[in-house]
Formats: sequence, C-alpha cells, structure tokens
Amino acid sequence: MSGIHLVPMERDIIFNGLSDEQQEYLRTFLKRGKQASFSSVLARLKGGESEDDAEHISTQWILIDYVDAGEVSHDYLCECGRPLRYQYVVKNLVTDKILKFGKNHFEEHTGLSSEIVSAVIKGMHKIDKELDEILSKISSEWSLIASLDVDFIPDDLVVPSDIQEHFDLGLPLLDRQIVRLKEEIRISDSLNGFHSKA
Repeated sequence: MSGIHLVPMERDIIFNGLSDEQQEYLRTFLKRGKQASFSSVLARLKGGESEDDAEHISTQWILIDYVDAGEVSHDYLCECGRPLRYQYVVKNLVTDKILKFGKNHFEEHTGLSSEIVSAVIKGMHKIDKELDEILSKISSEWSLIASLDVDFIPDDLVVPSDIQEHFDLGLPLLDRQIVRLKEEIRISDSLNGFHSKA
C-alpha cells in the first residue's frame, strides 16, 4: 500500500473527517517526521562533503516548523512573497535568521546545493506518502487483524509505543509498523506455543 498517493483534495476530505485528536496527532507526525528527515539528510551528507561544506550543512540549518495552511493562504508567505499552502520554516543557527518558504525555494534561500535540497525534499516526500498511506487505509476501512493475518493479538504482547499510539487513537498502522508487529507476534507465539495462520 506504500505506493498510494492522494491528491490534496482527497487528503483534505479524509483528514477533515478525523477527530480533533487524530488530526493533531497526524499534524505532529508530519512535523516531527519532516524535521527528522531534514536533520537526517544533512547529517548523512556531512560525511560526503568537503570539511567546509560539512560544517555548513551540519551546523547551520534546522527545520523548526512545517505548516499546512489547508489552502493557499496570504497568511503563509514564501520569502519571495508568494502565498503558500505548505510552508517550511528553517533557522540558521549561526545568524539566528529564520526563513519561511515553499519546498521549491529551499536552494535559493538557504544556499544549500541542489543535490542536498533534492535529498531533503525526497525525504520529506516519504513522510507525505506515509500520511497518504494512513489516510487511504482509513478511507478503505482497513482491518488490523486481516493485515496481520492472525486470529488474534496476544493479550500479553508488548506493543512498541508508536504502534500503541495508533491503537489508542484508532488509526491504521503503516506497512512498516505491521511488519514489526507481525515479528513481535511471531516471537510471542513461538514463546507461548501458538502459531499464526499459514
């Protein structure tokens, strides 16, 4: 299901049908995921650049916020003045300067190379795809038991915290979480003498 891509209108319709708590969780999920992706790309690229570039990449920029205005809005502008729906807010840790822009202006406003910007955007796109995966599963009335291909989940199973958050909020699991949960169940079954469906 990881190849699912929703257009903004589809995403908005499903998202707006969620509870306030689910919406807030997914907004935080997006923001944290994009921040982690931004930092991860810059840290990973640090090793492949010259020492001067590495110092610039790894210490100067952090993503401090990501805003989805719901629609293109004059309240959220790019540094060039263009109204945005999706605004990225980065901070230069050396100068304390804060920049706000759409994803197409990363390179122009930060001075990062096109290769780095491309890697950053690719990482952020992966987070968007995970949101689409969750929303698609909601719209298709996804079933945990059917996805796990088991008869039941053991009561004594220790569930990883990120998966438990989805359970608590009634949100579908990501495919990558299902793989982890299947492995946890397999281990639990083998310890307790039970077997999953073949």
